[in-house]
Amino acid sequence: MADPFLLSALRFLELGEELRRQGRLAEAVAAYRSVLDTCPDTGPAWMGLGLAAEGLGDIPTAGEAFAQAVRLEPEKVEAHLGLASALGAQGQQAGAIQAWLAARRLQPGDFRIHNIVWQALNEIEAEGLDYAGLVAKGNRLRQAGQATQALKAYRRAQDLAPGEPFAFSRAGCLLAKTGDLGAAEAEFAKARALCDWVESGIRLAPEFFTALPPYRHRLGWRRQAAGDGALAVIGCDAGYFKRYAARLKESLDRHEGGTVGLHAHLVHPDAECLVQAQELGMGVSLETPDFAGQSRNFINTYYASARFLALPELLAAYRRPLLVMDVDAQVQKPLAPLWDILKGNDMAIRRWQGVMVDPWNEPQANLVGVNPTPMGQAFAASLAQFLAHFAAKGQLFGFFDQTAIYSALKADPALARLREGVFPQHAYGYPLNRGSAAEKLVFAPDLLVGEVKTPWP
Repeated sequence: MADPFLLSALRFLELGEELRRQGRLAEAVAAYRSVLDTCPDTGPAWMGLGLAAEGLGDIPTAGEAFAQAVRLEPEKVEAHLGLASALGAQGQQAGAIQAWLAARRLQPGDFRIHNIVWQALNEIEAEGLDYAGLVAKGNRLRQAGQATQALKAYRRAQDLAPGEPFAFSRAGCLLAKTGDLGAAEAEFAKARALCDWVESGIRLAPEFFTALPPYRHRLGWRRQAAGDGALAVIGCDAGYFKRYAARLKESLDRHEGGTVGLHAHLVHPDAECLVQAQELGMGVSLETPDFAGQSRNFINTYYASARFLALPELLAAYRRPLLVMDVDAQVQKPLAPLWDILKGNDMAIRRWQGVMVDPWNEPQANLVGVNPTPMGQAFAASLAQFLAHFAAKGQLFGFFDQTAIYSALKADPALARLREGVFPQHAYGYPLNRGSAAEKLVFAPDLLVGEVKTPWP
């Protein structure tokens, strides 16, 4: 004979699931609790209770329920994700990261989970002698300038979990900052062998660059920008172009008096943005790469990288100073300080300083100046060869344009005589009221170029 208590529990579980799907969360909670009153080891009921309680904003109950779900069904990634979310919401950073790590081990190919863990371990401050605690200890020691002790903490974390890439990445960043590029490259190699992520874009071995073949980007020319003065260059898809390009062009003309042209390198443009570019008097080149089978992360990173893939061709065609910019930017003041810095160098960038600034954040890709000197052309060629190599492998992630700049400047022997200028920190910045509409954004008074990225409507 069937167990009547079990049958009753199953019915309440089905009821709870139905109520939760309908958004009747308080009633769903009651149904799940009816299940657990008679069958307290029912993992799906704990999972459902966690989801319903989370939906109601009852985070402590949700955390307790997800913890029980993890205990009973440790193979369910959703239970670990729920627990991570609840613990994070309660400020329990170390526990949240442990749950995220468990979820990542269950789904190692899920880059959304990997990125969350990666970001968390870059910034973690928790105490403890587990993996996350040791990474946190290394971060604190690095922040305090105790590089040797920080490396020891990262090494202990590596020994504790040799299959996790994060402590290798942290050690690589530390060693790169100290100038030990060979040792840093060895650490990054271990990290990327475990997971292709941002670390895949760092190469600090000179032989990597000497082995790269020459590269010429396939692009179609519509027209060159008029004039013979300095030129700003943007690269983007049709959506970003239509959303931001007119504002950038208007601000550039207003502050530069029409003496600085604008060239748009467009990826998969549509007819509307090509007409708009012509009406705005921009130079235009374009390309239509095949993105079949590529992830959204790859595609978005390609959009950001395309301007640097095309840079050698643009530099050769225009033979004048180029300032590579983000399309979602607005000129706030005359750019004379930037042109003056670029004038005496082969290229110039803006850098973030600080002991905790990692390689993919140090050179900022939102303003990159290049001159058509032999070394300026070599710099442009190095970036294009680097990015083309990884684009062909389907490996473009997140900050790849900046890691390309970092790697080339640090390790490409062809750039040994490069003269690098550094743009001031106030060359580029963000609104003081982020999230506002573009016309209401407020910027620091000394800013030269401000980002105007706004929420999608």
